[in-house]
Amino acid sequence: MRLLLGLVMIAMTAAATSATDDARLPDRDLLALRDLDQRVADIGYRLARAAAPFCAEHVPLSGFVLHGIEQYGAVSRDRARVTFGLGDGLAVLVVAHGSRAEAAGLRAGDAIFAVNGHAVPATTADATARVEATARAMEQGAGPMISIDIERDDRRQTITFVADRGCATQFWIDPSPRLSAEADGHEVEITSAYVERAADDAALAIVLAHELAHNILHHRARLDRDGAHHGLARYFGRSASLTRAAELEADQLSVPIAGCAGYALDDALAFREGLWRDKLADALLRAPDHPAARQRLDTIRRAIARFKADPAPCGDGAIDRR
Repeated sequence: MRLLLGLVMIAMTAAATSATDDARLPDRDLLALRDLDQRVADIGYRLARAAAPFCAEHVPLSGFVLHGIEQYGAVSRDRARVTFGLGDGLAVLVVAHGSRAEAAGLRAGDAIFAVNGHAVPATTADATARVEATARAMEQGAGPMISIDIERDDRRQTITFVADRGCATQFWIDPSPRLSAEADGHEVEITSAYVERAADDAALAIVLAHELAHNILHHRARLDRDGAHHGLARYFGRSASLTRAAELEADQLSVPIAGCAGYALDDALAFREGLWRDKLADALLRAPDHPAARQRLDTIRRAIARFKADPAPCGDGAIDRR
């Protein structure tokens, strides 16, 4: 996975463009990126919870995203410390709205020292590895309870909550001007430009649900098992056919996932239609091994019609549909 949240690039840009700003003030570019992280965390949490009927493995959903000072470029670490109050350990970047973690009182900026009695790994050169290890530890917990030892305002305390359960996927942002989203089997990564392009939550939800569907359906492992090529060879022959089929399957499953999470499917469809009718965006988004926009839109429309006729697949994680 690329560096968690891609903060190095953004931080270096912020340092260059804000050189004349007071170094004691929070960095506006980093705060803007955190706002995007909040949107993705909120929507990703709802989707992972609502998708529980569609995935075989259910894990505790932590409901928050961590970050560490090592993720920032050397020239930008002072700005990150000022903006987020980061020390040398891990801290909470955002807490998903509506999550059990939020209800239990966890806040952005809380320093994390231990999870379920296990100390967070000491500072290393790779904060991404520490964040991933801590997230996996919570997912692999034996029971429904998550216990987090934090420090806030120079006081230590323990926050505990019974976690919601859902599909095992972590959602990250890659700061980039490209319109891109991808899944690797356990994680979903979306570029900041794509998040900004999806102006309403239903639009962003259908994109994230599509990538989550790839993970639920184990498409990465299945394509490898079936001999799909990587590199330039993936754009031709059987490899391309296998990938196109996987994309259409993910489009189909993205609809009930987003619908069960309570997002307006007509708004989601309108975003897809507008995006794929934009020839420039379609050229940027559609690789040669992906289906044509018309075929994907037809697939999504049929899936919406089926869901509206029978939303029964939604389980306990469903949210009242708007």
